[in-house]
Amino acid sequence: MRAQKEQALHEAYEKFIQLHLGNLPLELAPHLVAENMMIYGTTRDERVFSLKEYVQLISKQRAQSKGHIIHIAATPVFHKTSAKEDVAIIVTELILNIMVEGNQHEICIRLTMVMEFQNEQWLAVHVHASKPDDGSTTEDTWHIIKEWERKNEQLLRLVNEKTGELEQKNRQLEIEAALERVRAKMMSMHKSEELKEVIQLILDELCGLEFNIDSASFVVDFRKSLDLQVWVAAPGQQYASRINLPYIDHPIFNRLLEAQEKEEHFYTLTCTTEEKDSFFDHFFKYAPVTEERRKVMYSSTGWTQSSVLMKTVALNIYNYSGIPFSEEQNNTVMRFGNVFEQTYTRFLDLQKAEEQTKEAQIEAALERVRSRSMAMQKSEELKEVIQLVLHQLCELGFNIHSASFAVELHESNDLRVWVAAPGQQYASRINFPFIDHPIFNRYVEAKEKGEDFYTLTCTKEEKDRFFDHFFKYAPVTEERRNFMYTTNGWTQSSMLMKTVALNIQNYDSILYSEEQNNTLKRFGRVFEQTYTRFLDLQKAEEQAKEAQIEAALERVRSRSMAMQTSEELREVIQVIFDQLYSLHFNIDSASFAVDINESDDFRLWIAAPGQQYAARIDVPYIDHPIFRRPAEAKKNGEHFYTLTCTKEEKDRFYDHFFKYAPVTEERRKVLYSSAGYLVSAVLMKTVALTIYNYSAIPYSDEQNKTLMRFGKAFEQTYTRFLDLQKAEAAAKEAVRQASVDRVRAEIASMRTTNDLDRIIPLIWNELTILNVPFTRCGVFILSEEEQQASVYLSTPEGEALAAFKLPFSNKEFVDGVLHYWRKNQLFIDHWDAPKFAVWTKSLLEASLIKKDEKYSAEKPPENLYLHFVPFLQGMLYVGNTAPLTEDEISLVQSLANAFSTAYARYEDFTKLENAKQQIEKTLLDLKSAQAQLIQKEKMASLGELTAGIAHEIMNPLNFINNFSEVSAELLEELKAEIQNGDKQESLHITGNVIENLQKINHHGKRADAIVKGMLEHSRISSGQKEPTDINALTDEYLRLSYHGLRSKNKDFNAILVTAFDNNLGKIEVNPLELGRVLVNVFNNAFYATQQKKTQLNGQYQPEIKVSTSQQNGNVEIRVWDNGVGIPENLKNKIFQPFFTTKPTGQGTGLGLSLSYDIITKGHNGFLKVNSIKGEFTEFIVSLPANPSIH
Repeated sequence: MRAQKEQALHEAYEKFIQLHLGNLPLELAPHLVAENMMIYGTTRDERVFSLKEYVQLISKQRAQSKGHIIHIAATPVFHKTSAKEDVAIIVTELILNIMVEGNQHEICIRLTMVMEFQNEQWLAVHVHASKPDDGSTTEDTWHIIKEWERKNEQLLRLVNEKTGELEQKNRQLEIEAALERVRAKMMSMHKSEELKEVIQLILDELCGLEFNIDSASFVVDFRKSLDLQVWVAAPGQQYASRINLPYIDHPIFNRLLEAQEKEEHFYTLTCTTEEKDSFFDHFFKYAPVTEERRKVMYSSTGWTQSSVLMKTVALNIYNYSGIPFSEEQNNTVMRFGNVFEQTYTRFLDLQKAEEQTKEAQIEAALERVRSRSMAMQKSEELKEVIQLVLHQLCELGFNIHSASFAVELHESNDLRVWVAAPGQQYASRINFPFIDHPIFNRYVEAKEKGEDFYTLTCTKEEKDRFFDHFFKYAPVTEERRNFMYTTNGWTQSSMLMKTVALNIQNYDSILYSEEQNNTLKRFGRVFEQTYTRFLDLQKAEEQAKEAQIEAALERVRSRSMAMQTSEELREVIQVIFDQLYSLHFNIDSASFAVDINESDDFRLWIAAPGQQYAARIDVPYIDHPIFRRPAEAKKNGEHFYTLTCTKEEKDRFYDHFFKYAPVTEERRKVLYSSAGYLVSAVLMKTVALTIYNYSAIPYSDEQNKTLMRFGKAFEQTYTRFLDLQKAEAAAKEAVRQASVDRVRAEIASMRTTNDLDRIIPLIWNELTILNVPFTRCGVFILSEEEQQASVYLSTPEGEALAAFKLPFSNKEFVDGVLHYWRKNQLFIDHWDAPKFAVWTKSLLEASLIKKDEKYSAEKPPENLYLHFVPFLQGMLYVGNTAPLTEDEISLVQSLANAFSTAYARYEDFTKLENAKQQIEKTLLDLKSAQAQLIQKEKMASLGELTAGIAHEIMNPLNFINNFSEVSAELLEELKAEIQNGDKQESLHITGNVIENLQKINHHGKRADAIVKGMLEHSRISSGQKEPTDINALTDEYLRLSYHGLRSKNKDFNAILVTAFDNNLGKIEVNPLELGRVLVNVFNNAFYATQQKKTQLNGQYQPEIKVSTSQQNGNVEIRVWDNGVGIPENLKNKIFQPFFTTKPTGQGTGLGLSLSYDIITKGHNGFLKVNSIKGEFTEFIVSLPANPSIH
């Protein structure tokens, strides 16, 4: 056999022996014993034929061996396993040593056992046990020797009988003594609660009489109700008061009913394990039983009961082993019942007196509640009333962990409760929303059915889930939370009135008795009588509160209307904070978020206790719930939202917030130490009003509605604020613009370097007008060409110092001003008095300033913040005792920009004058050249002149002719811009003119050289249009252009394909100008094919296609070539002046530009191009046809 299987067999065998001896729980029996188990034991009736009978046998044996100490020694005798290893026979000799009441007994048992391997486990299927005869041996097989011993046994039996009689009499004396003790206890009772001590005494006395008893009870008033009202006693379990068990269909209830119907005075009952357990399932709902006791009761094997029925009470004893009590024990129980009944009349008298006393106590408690309710002056006192109700019910012996009023029953399915609980103070009403949960669902069901009373029991899991929801809205201490989570369950009794419900709860899952529920109803009725007065108070309070709210709104409205500047918005939010706080809002801060539709960043005006925020705080957006929720609300068009954050989310937000907000260290500690973060926010058109608390307790619906009213009141006056803001911005812009205009006008009037002395007074005056705080100012004009700065500084009195030059080699200057100017960035530095003195000394030593100049005041400034604002030519310097704000720096920047523009015009003034003179001279030269180039040379006899030189001379001449006009126009525009004061556009135009002049100079020289080489063979063009044969003109210039190119490149050949429309007739054109256009287009086509042939190393055949046609009233000339093509990104540029793709010296960039003007402006036609790079190019010349000429 495998070792693992052998080990399993050994373990199963050992466990079976231990189970049989009572050392293992009976629940393991199905895992060790087969269903068809058979046992033949050592006694005559010890026979078993099933697992069930085996369990019953072991249960009896365990009851018999209770209190015995058993030790076992086993000696293996025989062990054999079948060939298939699924059946094993084990023979063992067992020696049992049993200690009973101090006496030791030894028993020898021969045990034969058969085990089978079923479903992967070993099970016992047959057991045979025999006990050898200690007085016999194989030498006295027939027992002859025992005959002599028989008489001795008879004598011994007689002695035992006499001894038994004495023991019986002694037991009677013990019973009588026990009864007397019970009788004495009954006679000494003073209150009904002592009945639990009586039943405990009976239990103890019966245990002393060696009854196998697990509990005892009195069932009182059993003839009045099907329910059981019991006083219970059990070892190791204290029951503080009477337990009330509602009737259920169960043998324990039904047997008592049957006994009453049959008028029995005594009965017994035995239940199975299942019946016992189902009864305990019911019992534990109403009885506070410890977890350890529950386990004992559930682990027992059965239930046996003996009951004595008297007139109004029944005495019961029980054991959970299922072993019936003996006849003698039952007779003894009946004697105990008779003794109890004799004294029970006295108990009933006591009970009646107690009921009267209790009724007086209840009436007194009700009167206290009535008086307190009548004394209420405001609704908040409702928390004191429910606290009083809780206290009074506890005084009346209720097992109660909390009590509450649920108000406004029919307005919502949410719970709005005033709660009282021992050890926990709730300062105000708690509002928590409806969720799908038995506590809410039963409450809603009762309202819908019109019930005025209901009870409810919840499991621990249901209870805990309710508390998870409750704690989100209720400020409960950590200690109280821990207690509430550790309790077993939830039991509730609720009385529903017209508009309010009274609820009591315990967390032990123990239902309240009928008597207690009736008392609760009386409390509810008393409260309802006074609740009408409370509602009147509440109505008066609401009216008073409404007046308070209206007064608060009026204060906000008044403060908003009184605003003169936008900065006063921080005072408005402070007023709102103060007013909400006076209305008892749990509020830690409030804010306005402005410009909410422009960005998801926060632009906040904040009010908070103990913290002053001097200006608006701008906090950039991050991915966080506090940013995401308002962004979502804006997107969804919501006007109100709430948000709750955990402590971790709150702290992460403040980590970001503190980067941008000047918050004191003390305030930071408060914000970080708070428990959470809760927001209620009202969204208006462009602004949001938000309130916060850091206890994470949501605001009530009423408070949120009030907040929305504040938002609406503010929105009505916020329009005025926006108008103010707009007016302020307009006024500030007007002041700024006026300042800028003055600077431009002043500097534009400067003509000499001496005029620069007016710079410092000008800057000083404008800074003063713009309300920029400063003590000093200056201008640094920086020249990269000269590697030095021209410095203009003021004295503290605003007078200008003599300008001086500061070289770039000055290290401190380079590290500061120059470095930031080159990066076009603002530079801010801070000097104290010593540093300022060092700077002044360095200027004096370098002879940059004179000793008699008062650059420094009598005492150097202790704090000087130097602001250097960049502009194109340098830096504008503003010195002040404190840093400038962003708005102030913005004003200085606009001043610097205006200064830059005006100063640039001043610098360019002389250059422009010189440029103007040069341009005028150039214009004269151009006009002279233009007059010469207007003539059309005759090309007939000079092939090189006609074909090769014509294109070269025509391009520069056309360029000079056109550019003379363009330059004149540019100069006129320049004069206009100088008068308008637009420096930037003036610079741009001047640059264009200078560049054009250089081009004119270059091409003028080219034209000059070409003209000198030309033959005196030309004709003058009148510029007049005349009827012209387009086909002949096109063919003529195609041949001239082709032969001109071949004259320069003999290797070039191309296929020329023409397709002329012979029906065109003549149209009116300027043949000379149109000829220029065609030569330009043809030369470009030949150049493109020649370039492609070069690129492909000659493996290519150039081809030019020329066609004419009439299309929609126009004459079209198409020129197509298979050359290099034009890239897509260059198509829009080819008609621009000076644009060319040819190498330097080979093209002017004016050919197509002038051609375009000739066609579009001179002939009202159009010139288009189609091209695919690397494939083809096609130019289309379209001219209006003249139908009258054919």
